[in-house]
Amino acid sequence: MGDAKIRERVKRSDIFCFQNLLTAYHQCRNRKRKTINAAKFELNYEKGLLEIERELKNGTYKPGKSICFVVTSPTPREVFAADFKDRIVHHLLVNYLEPIWEKKFIYHSYACRKNKGAHQALKDIRRSKEYYYLQADISAFFMSLKKDILYNIIKRHTNLFSTSPKDKACPSAISLRNFLPMFI
Repeated sequence: MGDAKIRERVKRSDIFCFQNLLTAYHQCRNRKRKTINAAKFELNYEKGLLEIERELKNGTYKPGKSICFVVTSPTPREVFAADFKDRIVHHLLVNYLEPIWEKKFIYHSYACRKNKGAHQALKDIRRSKEYYYLQADISAFFMSLKKDILYNIIKRHTNLFSTSPKDKACPSAISLRNFLPMFI
């Protein structure tokens, strides 16, 4: 399914509907299908997706435990791998949030963006008359983020999140404080 169709589907008022979860599930299993957690989930994926849908809609969804491991290349760092069920929710959120945030980014920001990346950055640098660039890796950046500030920024730009799971303004609002920690 093309990106435009995914974005259109995700624009629906009910972000947490089964169809959006099914799309997110298919995207998620693309790269993780051979993992044990993906195989377990796939045995009864419809029931699992319905459970995720129910939890998201009634505000009781909580991320599962992540697996922590250390990678050493290019530099030693801890990696926290989310459970497969949580990865589905990650894809669901990315499908919703990416179109909102993509248009707010400056053109010459290349990391973790579709049709961008290091190769596109090099092409754009070579077309310019001046060759200045910055590649940075800030140690412990995500752990140092002020989560309250991040919550408020995201809440300001979307009606998906609330500070209360009983938010009447958006029937599919979820508690951001329960949700966002799985990303940072």
